[in-house]
Amino acid sequence: MAAMLLDVRADGAADDAHDRASRAMAARAALVANPETERRAARLSAALDDMVIDLHKMSATFVDGPDPIPLTWFRDAVTQAIADASNTQTQPDVEDLLETLQWAITSALSKRRAALGAPFDSDFRWQDTFARVGDVLDRRLGGSRSIGRAGKRAMTAAMRLGVRKRVMQTMAFAVGDIIVYTQHREQILDRVDAAVKDAARHGNVCLVGHSLGGVIGLDYCFSRHPVSNLATVGSQVGLFAEWGFFDMAPRDAHTGKLIPPLPVDTWINMYDPNDLLSFYAESCFTNVHDVLVNTRAPFPDSHSEYWRCEDVYAQLAALIP
Repeated sequence: MAAMLLDVRADGAADDAHDRASRAMAARAALVANPETERRAARLSAALDDMVIDLHKMSATFVDGPDPIPLTWFRDAVTQAIADASNTQTQPDVEDLLETLQWAITSALSKRRAALGAPFDSDFRWQDTFARVGDVLDRRLGGSRSIGRAGKRAMTAAMRLGVRKRVMQTMAFAVGDIIVYTQHREQILDRVDAAVKDAARHGNVCLVGHSLGGVIGLDYCFSRHPVSNLATVGSQVGLFAEWGFFDMAPRDAHTGKLIPPLPVDTWINMYDPNDLLSFYAESCFTNVHDVLVNTRAPFPDSHSEYWRCEDVYAQLAALIP
């Protein structure tokens, strides 16, 4: 069927396709010939060496640990980031490129750290790296920047720089974790139970679960023993509720929501809209408070970046009496 459609398009719309391609090439040529665009290119070129040197110095003490990143790698990465940003941003001002460059360079550093094949690198500090890259760009290129425009381009920049493979690997790991948990649920809950009972000897227990750990924590409260406080972080509790995993729970007569075996104001569910593996809980459960956390990282790095956010620890501290 696909081949037939392609054949029909080739016979009936070849001239239109040619015209569109010609118009696109003409528009690109006009952009390149634009004096403002030429000035932008000259400004970026003049700042290239200083940006590369500053980023290299920054990485020596912060990003890369024991294996220094070669200076030539930074030159190639920044040059590619400028080319990608220029191709996706038609505005002539350098300031319009800064956020895109910041995302692209940080993504390139993240990709380099994940070169060994890990779905995401828990040692890569996305927020801090993003901020330091931004400081370099501000110092060498200056100007005010639009976070709104950059937010729309963040995932595109990451995908362009090879994060798509890591995203799919991360999703595959998540599915694999779910399969393992459903197959060994009782054994896993037994281990949680032992840890909770040991902790309870020292006072009230606050059970914190990240990702599938949040699902396991809530499942423990339903099927074994409720704890004093529960925090689910970057978790799929809402998704599992939609799937019927917690249908053993009673439902509120008015809202139809599931009622967890937890007192009011003792369960918080932290999520980041950039984290594709985090979900709301308030829409499915009573007695839970959804808390938005801005990790400032794209997926999949956002899924592990919670633990570098001060807001997360502030929320946990407020939860524990």
